[in-house]
Parts: sequence; structure tokens; C-alpha cells
Amino acid sequence: AVRRSWGDVLIKLVVHPALVWFCFQIWPVSTPMLQVAMVMSIMPNAINTFIVASGMGLDQDYAVETVAVATVFSALTLPFWMKFIGI
Repeated sequence: AVRRSWGDVLIKLVVHPALVWFCFQIWPVSTPMLQVAMVMSIMPNAINTFIVASGMGLDQDYAVETVAVATVFSALTLPFWMKFIGI
């Protein structure tokens, strides 16, 4: 599952939060607003990804793999991002 979904997981757990942080450096907001937006972006994708994929007839097996891999790897990325934004 890791070999198959590593690219999407990397984007979700590293690239997306970095892009959110970068955007808020260009268009500054209050610190609590930045922290809330960052926490929302650093969380792994939820199981409703599977529900939507299943309901729409998409690749539900890949959705499950991505949710599982992102959840496991978020244990490594969450502490980094939370320290980075001062939580």
C-alpha cells in the first residue's frame, strides 16, 4: 500500500501544509487563524474519502490504502508541523 500511495500521501502530509503556510505568509492572518488552518491541512484524509469513492464507483481500495498510509505516517508529520506552527 505504501508503494502505491506514497505520492498522494506525501502531497497530503507535506506539500499541502507547506503550501498553506506559504500562502499565509503572503497574506498574513492572526496566529490563531493560521494555527487552525494549518491543523486542518496537516490532518490525514478521513475515512469519508472511502465512502465518497465507493458511492461514486471510484477506486475504493486505493482510497482505503491512502487513508491507512496517511494515518500511519501522520504520526511522524503531525508533531513536526505542530512544533513548526507553535502549538
